[in-house]
Amino acid sequence: MSCYESERGGWDFPTKNWSKVRQDLIDAEFKVREDEFKVMTKLWEKSKTMGAKAFNDDFDNLLDQAKKDVFGTRYDSWRREYVVKDNPVDYWSLKNKIKYGTSGKMKKPVKPKKRAKEDTMSFSFDCAYLSLDFTRRHIDWHVDENNHAVDTSWGHPMGQALRGILKRTDFTGSTGGYTIYRCEYQEDYEPQYNNVYGKKTRERLWGR
Repeated sequence: MSCYESERGGWDFPTKNWSKVRQDLIDAEFKVREDEFKVMTKLWEKSKTMGAKAFNDDFDNLLDQAKKDVFGTRYDSWRREYVVKDNPVDYWSLKNKIKYGTSGKMKKPVKPKKRAKEDTMSFSFDCAYLSLDFTRRHIDWHVDENNHAVDTSWGHPMGQALRGILKRTDFTGSTGGYTIYRCEYQEDYEPQYNNVYGKKTRERLWGR
């Protein structure tokens, strides 16, 4: 069943362990980039054995096989066939990273490097945008409206990393925050507050 949904909000963090928050997000993003690199390497190896036109014409099938080689397969009883295991590699994100030479042949992919630490950083994945202000100790979260966009964004490795950060943070004093969730089935209702953290935040929202 379809469910068009969106979410936005943010959290203010205490000083304790704040520096680790930035590193955890950088590490999570790097792991996704490493997975993309593995898939692109498989594609590049295959591209060397075929012409540029044949490679482009059969790109979707080649990508599917490359992902199976990297992530493995599982049996889909509905489709009655083996499919790629769940993975974080997005079709368009990966396709936009592939470079081609003047002959139209795919270039060898460049091994990714971890992003440098900056005071202001942003991450985008799936339908989500995550902004981090290191000096203010604040994270802003925004998921654009799309079918099951909130579920898939939190299920992405970056979303999972953020969820882990929120759960293990001891939000003291005035720190904390929340997100406002909306979906097509409850547009006429009061906003739904999710991911609420911090005693002061709960008091402001619900008086307790």
